[in-house]
Amino acid sequence: MRHLTRLGTFVETVSKFLRELRRKHPDLVRLLDPDDWRRYVDRTGEGCFAPATPSQSKRRLPAAARDLYRLVEQFRSTPAAGLESYQLLARVLEEQCEIVENDPDDDPLSRSAPTVIVKAPQDMACDNVVNPADPDTSYNAHRGLGYLVQIMESFSGDDTLEPKPDLITHVAVGKMNTHDRKALVPALSDTQERNVGPLLLLADSHYGSNECVKEAAARGVELLAPIMTTTRTKQGKLTLEDFELNASGRVLRCPQGHEPVATRATSAYLHVRFDESICTACTMGERCLASGNARFRYRRARVRNRTKRLAQQEPHFRDRYRMRSGIEATMSRFKHQMNMARLRVRGMEAVRYRAVLRALGLNIFRVTAYRQATC
Repeated sequence: MRHLTRLGTFVETVSKFLRELRRKHPDLVRLLDPDDWRRYVDRTGEGCFAPATPSQSKRRLPAAARDLYRLVEQFRSTPAAGLESYQLLARVLEEQCEIVENDPDDDPLSRSAPTVIVKAPQDMACDNVVNPADPDTSYNAHRGLGYLVQIMESFSGDDTLEPKPDLITHVAVGKMNTHDRKALVPALSDTQERNVGPLLLLADSHYGSNECVKEAAARGVELLAPIMTTTRTKQGKLTLEDFELNASGRVLRCPQGHEPVATRATSAYLHVRFDESICTACTMGERCLASGNARFRYRRARVRNRTKRLAQQEPHFRDRYRMRSGIEATMSRFKHQMNMARLRVRGMEAVRYRAVLRALGLNIFRVTAYRQATC
């Protein structure tokens, strides 16, 4: 789907409304300012809102916002207010603009229209309309523009059993700006209600939080997922995994083998303090957690994450987790073999309907291939 700028969203929303207004309420078109049709539909002449450079867009955006507000107010009490495009017009105005009423006490004789201010990007919700052609779509900086599909499939980690086809057991379609961890509970509830729930669930690092593990365990499911890499690790700095801890989570030694001067535990944090003279002379000083004042603190949840990160490096974890790579092949086939990468439909319901049917089609392909190979 085409990724529009904010000016492009305003222009396409107004254009969609004007076209539907002419098609369903032609008698109301006479109420329009003639320049509206020229600028937003024909896009000709001076001041038209045709594709613009970034600098031009910044100047034209306030003007487009004022036109958006004027059209919403002009047709609020007319039959055009029942149009789907009008509802979209009002939604874009509410999401991306702020209406400031003029104070009559400042100038009692002034009867000027309210001021329309375009909201700053950080002041807008992340699920606002990004393309009026399909208001249900959303944007994610990592994945792009469109819909997010969550898939769960069966697998067998026992190589001694007769191989059976891996089948998709759950499909869910949602917004791009929804975090993956929110899909865990609905997926488990859906599969368990249909008696196809997993005993062991392999997931990526977005599901590896302590909360997700607890939610899965409450439903009798073992969730095996790696913990996300810390920011300090990505920066090449030392982390709690490099320190030696005892069973209660207190630091015993630093990476250089030095013992702390004192440790202390509170309800929220564990505190550790080293000899400042030793830390000052240490070659790892700039990379260490104790840099600066030879002390640092950490939460108890951080100790649990440390234990998990160390366990991820063991052969036992890797042997159990190796089957997780199979879902990547499934997603590739789902997107390309089943043509889910580019759908020619719009709306959440239409996309969800096709996602479920095409997942079913992929299951049929797999079962057919299995029967041909074994019969």
